[in-house]
Amino acid sequence: MNPVRNSSRSTQRLSTGGALNPALRGGTPYGAEPGNILKSNPAISGTEEQRSIISNGVKEKERKGPDGKGLELFIFIDGASRGNPGRAGAGVYITDREGKRIAGKGRFLGHKTNNEAEYGALLLGMQEAKRLGGESIRIYTDSELIERQVKGVYRVKEPHLRVLHRRVMENIKGFDSFEIESIAREENQEADLLANLAIEKRITREKGRELKIK
Repeated sequence: MNPVRNSSRSTQRLSTGGALNPALRGGTPYGAEPGNILKSNPAISGTEEQRSIISNGVKEKERKGPDGKGLELFIFIDGASRGNPGRAGAGVYITDREGKRIAGKGRFLGHKTNNEAEYGALLLGMQEAKRLGGESIRIYTDSELIERQVKGVYRVKEPHLRVLHRRVMENIKGFDSFEIESIAREENQEADLLANLAIEKRITREKGRELKIK
């Protein structure tokens, strides 16, 4: 199922002039600690810095196109880690509004945790969007933790994830419009495949080196 057209979840806009939607869809995502949840009123959840970046800090650019938007890209991302931590890969699958494939990319990330891989996939997706000239991007991830950390609903407690989170928030400023939505794993199969293919290619390469040494 392509969530560009069929997702039953309502997209929460994180765009220029748009207010952060603080409504949660219920529950704590897998892998999230209760301590990660902001204890402030959920109606004003998220740090001031993050809300400023997401709601007001996105750069204003010359508007293009009949709908007032530049190139709009729909980006499906996924990170995979064999062992968590272990060999990790990132996958990015990019479509247009109609769900037509524009690009797909996988990248081996080294020895990472699953959450590091998810952030790596998000950063790779934003990098690819810039390469393609995207100005308005919608991110789809099956990690609710990453979605809610980017929105400022959850704190980022781990130091190694804070570094990646800061890079994401800085990159958001380079787009006219940025949205992120969590989706079911079944709706993210293309990105998952690309992430795992990146790992498999590295494993194959490593086995080839071992054979040469022997």
